[in-house]
Amino acid sequence: MALQFRVCLDRRQERWIVRLDNKLYGDYLDKEQALLDAIDAAKDAGKKGREAQVWDLSKAARVFFVAASKKEMSRAIEAPAQG
Repeated sequence: MALQFRVCLDRRQERWIVRLDNKLYGDYLDKEQALLDAIDAAKDAGKKGREAQVWDLSKAARVFFVAASKKEMSRAIEAPAQG
């Protein structure tokens, strides 16, 4: 399942927030910074073999999508993380 980064305005506190799968990921003074951080995080997830999406809830639109890197996915299957 893809990671869902959702960018929206918190009207009560007058700040932009990013939620990752319904948990607060970060808060920002403006929408641009919130979107840029969410997109960077989605790109990082893609490099680690995760599919990720960024949604701008003020426009009800997906603004970024990254498919999981097949190279990273195969590497994760071959050598699972030790925990």
